[in-house]
Order: sequence, then C-alpha cells, then structure tokens
Amino acid sequence: MVLGGGIIYISLEVLIAVGCCLGNVLVIWAVWRSGALNQSTFCLIVSLAMADFLVGAVAIPLAVVVDVHMEMLFHACLFISCVLIVPLQASVLTLLAIAVDRCLRVCIPFRYNSTVTKKRSWITAAVCWILASVLGFLPMFGWYNHDTLARYNSTSIDCQFIAVIPASYLVHFIYECCFLPPLAVMIT
Repeated sequence: MVLGGGIIYISLEVLIAVGCCLGNVLVIWAVWRSGALNQSTFCLIVSLAMADFLVGAVAIPLAVVVDVHMEMLFHACLFISCVLIVPLQASVLTLLAIAVDRCLRVCIPFRYNSTVTKKRSWITAAVCWILASVLGFLPMFGWYNHDTLARYNSTSIDCQFIAVIPASYLVHFIYECCFLPPLAVMIT
C-alpha cells in the first residue's frame, strides 16, 4: 500500500518517465527526419536516445514496482532488478563511445571519415548494448544476494532492489569498474 510520500514519489517518477520518453522520441525522430543517420556520430546519438528512452519506458516503471515492495518470486525480482541496470549501463557506455568519437574527430581530423565509418559506429553501438546486457544480467548467473534467498522459507520474497542485488556488485563492480573509468575517460 502506498501512502503520502509514496504517492508523491510515484507521481514524480511518472513525470520523469514521460519527459524522458517524449524527449528521446523527439531526438530519434529529429535525427531520422533530417537524414543525419548517414553520419557516424548520429548512430551513437540514436543509440543513446534509445537507451535513455528505455530508462523512461522500462526502468522507471520497473523501479516503481520494486519500490512498492510487491511480493513475488525471488528470481522474478532479481530479473526485474537486472533489467533496471541494462539501459543505465548502455547509456553510460554509449556516452563513452560518443566521447571517444568526438576525441577522434578532434585528434585525427583528416583521417576521421575513413576511420570512423557508419558501419563501425553501428558496431560500436551494438557492442555497447551487448556489454551492457552482459554486465546488467551478471546477478542472474549467481552474483545475487544469497542471504535473502536463504532467509525466506519460500521462494517468494518482498521484492526490494537491495535485497536481491548485492552491494559488492553495485559498489565494487558497477560503480567502481563500470561507471568511474568511463567517467574518467569522458572527462579526460
């Protein structure tokens, strides 16, 4: 049951999700409509807009489901929690690819067009998504919070993100290995 602050929280999440979806649909539409997909950089821009659209369309609604502490099967809660991570990780990796693309544009201006082709940009975007999916779904392959599963007598739990995703995965792996290094590269 959601009361007071929960209703405000859910309302804000819905507003953010709608804004996120609308804004990124406009980006995708503008790039498609202008014919800019023929340029390599815009392939990465569309990939980023798609990742951010999925944050609004999938991740935020699933985060609300997890935040209201619904009772569900442990592995269903774990799957939902992993799905939350994938578009966020895809967004970070695509931002990294865009930063590297822009750096190449500045550092090798005369060889840029022959080095960074449309095909290579789409491959880079695909690699970002594949890597984000692998990194996001690692908990499904055993890196989940075993204590939560052992604490309950049944397979149904009160679904909470932190109950199924261990802090070691979030802090030491996602944050320290998959977020800070790309951030440092982007800043550089």
